[in-house]
Amino acid sequence: MLSNLLQSLLKEQVEVNLKIHGIQPARSFEQRALSKSFGGDTLQPARLAAATAEEIERLGNVVFDSMKKVITTVNPPSYNGFADDLLALFEGEFNGPLSQIRSFALQSLGRISSSNPVSHEEWFAAKADLTRAARTIDVKLLAASMMKPDDLIDPTARPSEVQ
Repeated sequence: MLSNLLQSLLKEQVEVNLKIHGIQPARSFEQRALSKSFGGDTLQPARLAAATAEEIERLGNVVFDSMKKVITTVNPPSYNGFADDLLALFEGEFNGPLSQIRSFALQSLGRISSSNPVSHEEWFAAKADLTRAARTIDVKLLAASMMKPDDLIDPTARPSEVQ
């Protein structure tokens, strides 16, 4: 389990960086997405979708980069379950703002697009899942980088025979 101090530092860094990068408060990313979504005087669904996808990716990057900064600065000892604890923290910090982006995107796309609302939900879920998968790999790599070299070797593996 992450120490209280480490967990506090991670959450504080994420919170500050979400504000610095305009993801929190929600109004910041909404205005940025909307400003990128106009074609002339008209709000364009495709542009709004692209801007929303950028915001999802920005969110994943900010949460991961914040965690990476703390972990590489503090250099905590690794332990069995370290990666799982970091992943749980990532999910918690990613999902809150993601639900705000989701609400904004689905509501906005529903107002300006004639597409089926289910397709909006499926599109959003696919974009969020892709970002989540990419950052999950990054978190696992970060956790692995904190392990001692001997911990990366499978003890059941047989060394190759020397010729």
